[in-house]
Amino acid sequence: MNIGIVVDYYQKSGGGENFVNSELKTLKILQDYLKDKINFYYIVTNKDSLKNLNKRNYNTLYFNKDNLLNRLSLFLNLIDNIRKLVFKLKLNSFDNFLKKKNINFLIFVTPSKLVYYCRGINFISTLWELQHKTHPHLEEYKNIYFDLKERDNMAKFISLYSFAVFVGTRKSAEDFSRFYSCDKSRIVEKYTESIIVKTAKKLEIKKMDEKKDDYVFYPAQFWSHKNHLFVVDAFVEIKKQNIDLKCIFVGSDKGHLKKIKQQIYEKKLSNHFIFYDYLSDEEIVKLYMNCKAVIIPTIVGTYTFPHVEAFYFKKLVFGSTENLDFEFKKRVIEIDLKNPKNFIDVYKKYFEKNEDLEKVIRSNKVFYDENFSDNMNVEIYKTLINNYMAEIK
Repeated sequence: MNIGIVVDYYQKSGGGENFVNSELKTLKILQDYLKDKINFYYIVTNKDSLKNLNKRNYNTLYFNKDNLLNRLSLFLNLIDNIRKLVFKLKLNSFDNFLKKKNINFLIFVTPSKLVYYCRGINFISTLWELQHKTHPHLEEYKNIYFDLKERDNMAKFISLYSFAVFVGTRKSAEDFSRFYSCDKSRIVEKYTESIIVKTAKKLEIKKMDEKKDDYVFYPAQFWSHKNHLFVVDAFVEIKKQNIDLKCIFVGSDKGHLKKIKQQIYEKKLSNHFIFYDYLSDEEIVKLYMNCKAVIIPTIVGTYTFPHVEAFYFKKLVFGSTENLDFEFKKRVIEIDLKNPKNFIDVYKKYFEKNEDLEKVIRSNKVFYDENFSDNMNVEIYKTLINNYMAEIK
């Protein structure tokens, strides 16, 4: 049996790239388990990803989703009134591409429009978030490239046609079932271990011996929903109280960076902030190991990689808890996003007075160790593949 692993992503895409690289390592382990009965083909959609996976010895195929013919084919597959004619004339270019390798089952590692080709192909899809339903007012959704209707249509399609769909938490599973009437038996909750943590486990990276400035750490791309401006406003109070604390931001610009830097300049806080664009995994590990705490004021998401990375590195997490899954809500020190001054009060409470600090950190680390591992995810994949093979016999 041949299985296609669809890896539709771009290099340096922040959390998306973190997720992909972690899943690919898990799938490598799965491949070793199943090598006697299943062949894996890794289907990539851009030349940079092709080069990257080839370098790492993955069995890759290249499908250029952006060339004129394939874009036309996808467009035709989306039109209800002519879809039967499209199938009859075999104008599904992705289906034709798969048939050449005798691939009839797909695993989408990332959300992808290529699912629209898959009305006649069994597939497992991945859903990262549903913030287009919960926060449709976000600035990024005013951008044509993040069209609300397109995201909604893709989620509807997955709910109707997927063999199974991966989500990150129980809350995401409940939301997806509620919004799209999807049978819960096809929704699979699966935590993905961060590639940052995998890097830390693999390499002997030590905490810096030299004492440097205390800082809080926020690794997140500069989207409006990541809410960096809350941190900027919180540091107005930190400056007033002459607290020796800085903040390090790491992420690529998604259209919001200029506004953040302008606010920092206007509030005369430049000495409190350090910006990095794109760092290696090893550099990010060092920033985690040496930070005072992690701050995550994002207004969406049932959890993020920085949450679980902080748990692993034994760092307190300060953040909004409103949208978090229950398992994460109880592990994050809540801050009031409507009151930036609140952050420093909570921060001082934990670092100056709270005897439970170590207890919280230990509990979060145990949660990480018990719930995040390649072996757990390999078993999830094996179960789904075995269920599929049993159905087609």
